[in-house]
Amino acid sequence: MKTVKSIILCALLAFAGNALRVSAADGLHVADFTIAPGKTLNIPVELLNPDDSYIMLEFWMQLPEGVSIDEDEDGELLVTANTGRLTRHVLEIEGKGNNAYKVLIYSSRNTAIQGSEGTIFTMQVTAAADANVGNYQGRFYSQVFSNVDKQEYDPAESTFGVSINKTTLRGDLNEDGKVDIADVTELVNIILGE
Repeated sequence: MKTVKSIILCALLAFAGNALRVSAADGLHVADFTIAPGKTLNIPVELLNPDDSYIMLEFWMQLPEGVSIDEDEDGELLVTANTGRLTRHVLEIEGKGNNAYKVLIYSSRNTAIQGSEGTIFTMQVTAAADANVGNYQGRFYSQVFSNVDKQEYDPAESTFGVSINKTTLRGDLNEDGKVDIADVTELVNIILGE
């Protein structure tokens, strides 16, 4: 009888393990972040894809009012692809107004995005000097992922938290919501008058 119970228990655990694997949702992720008005942060955008390998991602990203991706002097958005994951991929991102961005990542050689989790690109964002202080949400929507077999997957809309506030954290000289080496660099720049 003990053996039968053990076999049933093992079968249930194996079934639960498979159910967990099947229910793991592929999708995009940005960790919640805090930014002060007039400040700039580098924010990683991650792809979590335990279920499949993708060659193409197409999606929209909405940032809260007052927060936007910076542009260089040529008007190009300041985003940097993670070449460790996007080995032979093109990253195109275009501002569409109202803090909405259309993103397209694709491989013309049918090359899958490397790995099953981690940063795919980093975006440099700034909160406007007159941004309203408060807690907001960014979101990913209208997502279409294509795998190596040209099958499409449509992830559910997902959100991330964005807090715009003037920091009161002691020692947080660059007002990014944390005390770290960047604050030491800011202090040195203040002392040197830079």
